[in-house]
Amino acid sequence: MNRLFNFDMELNKNIPVLIDFDGVIRLGNKPASDALEFLTFLHDKNILFFIITNSTQNTSNDIKNYLKRIGVDFKVNAMTTVDATLEYLKEKNLRVSVYCKKNIKKKFAKYIDDINPQAVVIGGKGILVYTARLDIRFPLTQKFPLNMKQKI
Repeated sequence: MNRLFNFDMELNKNIPVLIDFDGVIRLGNKPASDALEFLTFLHDKNILFFIITNSTQNTSNDIKNYLKRIGVDFKVNAMTTVDATLEYLKEKNLRVSVYCKKNIKKKFAKYIDDINPQAVVIGGKGILVYTARLDIRFPLTQKFPLNMKQKI
């Protein structure tokens, strides 16, 4: 495992390690070959680390559940773009129109306003995009094809 780090651990224990989930910890639907060993190493050395992803397919709870299934038996900090966007909406008290997968859209339920949104949240197979404080002069649904929700 030491091959993964080439810096002085004692000097850098307080520098958090940010680890991308998709493509680093999980490859497709399977864990990377050294994922469990790598995370255990960080945990055992008391190195602060965070699992992050720009994917809109998962929430932090989904990531934590996945890690438990592959054998991670310690607390893991995780954040996704879904979590960050929800936190931003809460902090700014914004109403949004959301175009995401149904299971992710449900997470935004208390912020949804398709008639007079202050922001738009668009998520697909990749990243989540929000545009805050829009100057919308007509209902947002008129800007998108009616079947857009089905395509995403």
